[in-house]
Amino acid sequence: MQFFLTDHLHAPDSVYADFLGLYNLLFIPPILLYGFLCTRFPPRKRLLWSVLLGIPQFIPMAFIHTGQQALMAAALIGLMGGMANAACIDIAIRSCPAGLQGTLMMIIAATFALSMRGGDVLGSWIYSLSPMYGFQYCVIAITVTYALIVPVIRFIPTHVIATADGEPNPEEEALVLKEIATAGEPA
Repeated sequence: MQFFLTDHLHAPDSVYADFLGLYNLLFIPPILLYGFLCTRFPPRKRLLWSVLLGIPQFIPMAFIHTGQQALMAAALIGLMGGMANAACIDIAIRSCPAGLQGTLMMIIAATFALSMRGGDVLGSWIYSLSPMYGFQYCVIAITVTYALIVPVIRFIPTHVIATADGEPNPEEEALVLKEIATAGEPA
């Protein structure tokens, strides 16, 4: 992204920083919307809708020609991707054994940082493949990667994604009670 904005579009270096700031800032409204939807729809639907909305989020970047257009695209990308980010973290927390949520969040934070830097390395390599179309190849790669999340959703255990927040889930409650009972037993 940084190479494309500065080398290809000849935008100032500050546009990249502004892009990242807008992109991350505009995750907030969809995350708040996701919080509102948590009590109204089961996680499976929220996850599927969120991921489907997030798949095409970077496609507008293939059609930008100025730094200003990149900033407008950053706003759109943040709005489209915020719910998918929240949904994936929600599913991870729901899948986590009781008492290990803090550890899980540290793993998520580390994985996010690793994937960002790994994506930078891979994206730089893809970008360098073609001086004319390298950035478009990167947009295609990220869109395909996001699309590959959809088939994985069906492998999530039903008890994890069956009920909305606040709804009783007898299967999950039985698992938690069993886990609590075995945790109290002497080793």
